[in-house]
Amino acid sequence: METEIAEKTKTVSDKHVITVLLVEDDKIDRLVVERVLTKNFPSTEFLTDWAGCVSDAIRLLNTKRYGVVLLDLMLPDSRGLETVQKIKEIDSDIPIVVLTGLDDEQTGASAIKLGAMDYLVKGQVSDDVLVRTIRYAIERNQMQLALKGRNDTLEMLVGERTIKLSKANELLKKEITERKKTEEKMREVMETKSQFVSTVSHELRTPLTALKESIRLVAQEKMGTLNNEQKELLGIAKRNVDRLARLINNVLDFQKLEAGRVDYNILENDITEIVTHVYDTMAPAIKCKGLDFALKLEDNLPKVKFDSDKITQVLTNMVSNAMKFTERGSITLAVRKKENVIQVSVSDTGCGIRKEDLPRVFNEFEQLDRGGDRKTGGSGLGLAISKAIIEQHRGKICVESQHAKGTTFHFVLPIRERRSKERD
Repeated sequence: METEIAEKTKTVSDKHVITVLLVEDDKIDRLVVERVLTKNFPSTEFLTDWAGCVSDAIRLLNTKRYGVVLLDLMLPDSRGLETVQKIKEIDSDIPIVVLTGLDDEQTGASAIKLGAMDYLVKGQVSDDVLVRTIRYAIERNQMQLALKGRNDTLEMLVGERTIKLSKANELLKKEITERKKTEEKMREVMETKSQFVSTVSHELRTPLTALKESIRLVAQEKMGTLNNEQKELLGIAKRNVDRLARLINNVLDFQKLEAGRVDYNILENDITEIVTHVYDTMAPAIKCKGLDFALKLEDNLPKVKFDSDKITQVLTNMVSNAMKFTERGSITLAVRKKENVIQVSVSDTGCGIRKEDLPRVFNEFEQLDRGGDRKTGGSGLGLAISKAIIEQHRGKICVESQHAKGTTFHFVLPIRERRSKERD
C-alpha cells in the first residue's frame, strides 16, 4: 500500500511532484484552487486533473493513480457525505481532503469518520494552508496505511499462531486421551498380574507348609530312627523347602510393593540396635563359612524414623548377598553419620560386579553372572525390594564394586527432613 502511494508521487528537478484530482463543479472555486496549485513552491510541484462530477472522478480514478483527491461535497450527481463514500468505494486507500462551502465542524467531522483526511472551508483557506493540508493528508494517509499493513501482518501472524496452537492443543488432547487409555490398560494388566501372583503364591504356600511340617517331624525322628544317609537327604530337602519359601515370600513382597499395598510402621528407632541385631543373627553362618565378619559402629548416632522390620529385611538381604558371593576374606557391616543422613554399608571381598552390569543391579528378576560356580540361586527380587523399601523411607541405595575385588552396598536414611528443620 505504501508503495502504491509512493508511485503516485515523483521527484522532478529536486521537487516533490504530487498528482491531484480536483473534483469541483463550480468553475470559480476550481480556478481558485488551480491557481494556488500552479504557483512555484520551493519543494513541491502539483499536477492537477479536474472532474466536474463524481462519475467523471470515478472514470479518472479507474485510469490513473493520484496522490490526493480534493473533493467538493455538493456535485451534480452526488450530494453531501455520500460523495466521500463513492470515492472510497473506488479507492479505499487514497487520501481525501473535503472542500465544503459550509463552515460546519459537524459535517467535516462526519467526513473524517467516513475516511477523509481533513476538510477545508471554501473562501477561508490561504494558499499555504491548502498546500500544507494536502501534504499532511498524504503523510497521515501513508502512516495509516503503514499501520494497517503492520496490523494486517500481526493479525496474520496471530492467526497462524492460533491455528498452530489449536493444532497443538488437539494433539495434546489426543495424547492425553491415549495416555489415559494406556494407563488404564496398564492398571488392568497390573491388577491382573497382581491377582495372579498373589493367587499362585498363596496356592504354593499351602503344600509347602505341609512339606515343611512333614520334613520337620521326620527329621526329629518322630516317625522312627533315621540313619546318617536319610538325615543328609532330609537336610537337603529342608534347605530347598526353605529356599522355596523365601522365593515365594520375595515374590509376594515385591507384588505388594509394586501395587502400593505395603503398610509402613514408621517410628523413631535406634539404628545401632537394628544393625547389631542383624550382625548377631548372621554372624554364626558367616563364620561357619570361614569368613571374618566385622561390625563398625560410629559413636553417638542419633535416632532415626524408620520401619524397623523393613530396614532389618533390607540389611539382612545385603549381608546374605555378601555372604553368598564371598568365598574367602571378610564382610564388614558399618554405620556412620554423614551430613544429615545415617549411612549403612555392607562391604565384602567377594567376586565383585562387572562395571557394565552395575546399572542392572537393582532391576527386578535380574540375576547377574558374577563368575564362578554359583551354589545358591534366588528370585532376583531381593535388591529390587530393598531399593523400593529405602526409597519409601525417602532414602537412597547404591552400589560400588570392582570385579574380582569386592562390593559395597550403601543405603542412607534421612536424620530429619529439610522442611521439618526449617519449621524448627
